[in-house]
Amino acid sequence: MDLFPNRLQLESREAARNRFRFYEMVVERDLFGTWCLVRRWGRIGTRGRARTDLHRSPEEALDSLADLAGRKRRRGYAVRHDKPQA
Repeated sequence: MDLFPNRLQLESREAARNRFRFYEMVVERDLFGTWCLVRRWGRIGTRGRARTDLHRSPEEALDSLADLAGRKRRRGYAVRHDKPQA
């Protein structure tokens, strides 16, 4: 596991409140070389919505990812762990 991952997948599941949400973030370069933080969110099982934020450096994009991850964790999101396939 990377100390500073460039991809993060979070989930929030509360059956009692009928809440099944995902939030994904990835830091990458676009076709023009600009660093981007791409975010996707929505209800689990749907395509969801997306937003791309442009940054001047990979460090700035990773700082933004870390800040957003902290905010999402405070709102009940947890890191998604995929089940191993048999």
